[in-house]
Amino acid sequence: MTAQSRERTGFAQRWFLACLGATLSELLTYPLDLLKTRLQLQNERGRGLLPQNAGPATLPPSSAPLLLNLRSMAAHMVRTEGAASLFAGLPVAVVRQLFNAGVSVGLYPTVRGALVGRGESARDAALWKRALAGAVTGCVAQALAQPADVVKVRVQADGRLRAAGLPPRYAGSLDAVRRIRREEGARGFYTALGSSVWRAGIINSAGIASYDATKQWATRALGERAWGGMGPQVIAALVCGAVSTVVSCPLDVVKTRLMNAPPGLYKGPNDCLLQLLKTEGPASMWKGIVPTYQRQALWNGIFWLALEKSQQVLGVESL
Repeated sequence: MTAQSRERTGFAQRWFLACLGATLSELLTYPLDLLKTRLQLQNERGRGLLPQNAGPATLPPSSAPLLLNLRSMAAHMVRTEGAASLFAGLPVAVVRQLFNAGVSVGLYPTVRGALVGRGESARDAALWKRALAGAVTGCVAQALAQPADVVKVRVQADGRLRAAGLPPRYAGSLDAVRRIRREEGARGFYTALGSSVWRAGIINSAGIASYDATKQWATRALGERAWGGMGPQVIAALVCGAVSTVVSCPLDVVKTRLMNAPPGLYKGPNDCLLQLLKTEGPASMWKGIVPTYQRQALWNGIFWLALEKSQQVLGVESL
């Protein structure tokens, strides 16, 4: 087998195992992701839970803007939309991970290896090389996952219409795909593509590089067999979750607003950020930070432990 064939086989194996780990993580943490999205959309341009196209004349008298925290948002959704609302958009979120986690993690060792110098070990690569490799693979993965991401965000946001007593835009993920294609064309699936790609590059750069570097440090400090052989991975996953949360929250709020907005509401990410700061204040950039961290910590913990364990069992090279 040639080196090129081995690399293709290695990527396919890493992609498959990353998809399995990401699917498991998504299934177990998805309600936190949905709650994060709903919190980020709260009070958009001063409208609280109300949809952007709902004027005062179209709203029931009891639909006053609400500002909820994580727990009250969850209770509000269950009360007004049913418990199933916490899983709205889950199928398309799983599809998104086939590209997002599968490609970003599957390609990472290859890109990282291309950046190391002669005689330098990929596992001991400089932090900036790990970060650059993460940025490249994150951008590629998000460009591929963008259509699924747009559908997921819109389906997640639809519950705000139900909460206001209005009919939802979409009957589900498949209906959203059909409607977006019919009403907006292919361009609709790439709403906010630029901001999504550079956001993904930054987040993946910080997240995967911090996991990679922390794992190597923890392995040297604790040994490979610490905590049943998973000690370095656990520590690295917690650090990765914290770093990803701090970096991603402001970028995620802008991305969510842009993806869910009707055409013409914002001129671009800069305009969205300025309107966010003007109408809701600087603290608005950190909306949903609690569920963001809870999900990032849980998601990364489940994902990396599942991925590393499956790679170990099947003899696939890990990070």
